[in-house]
Amino acid sequence: MNAPKKYAKSEIVEAMQWFDTVENREAFATWFEDNGNVFETFGNVVCLDWDQAEEGEWIVLDEDGDFYSLSDFNFRAQYEVAS
Repeated sequence: MNAPKKYAKSEIVEAMQWFDTVENREAFATWFEDNGNVFETFGNVVCLDWDQAEEGEWIVLDEDGDFYSLSDFNFRAQYEVAS
């Protein structure tokens, strides 16, 4: 099952790449609920408080508890898996 992993930049964040599958929907719903948020989609687009994520984009949970999206290119350029 897909699950969030820790990634490092100047801060440690949790992140998962969004693909619209039943397994991912369940994993994202649990992840959002565990962090006091409601997982919502419009078709295959994830709706965030002030943002949205399309398939292939990364959804990041920062240290402040906010979810936001990054393109795959920008995510990979900014983050590496934390140890």
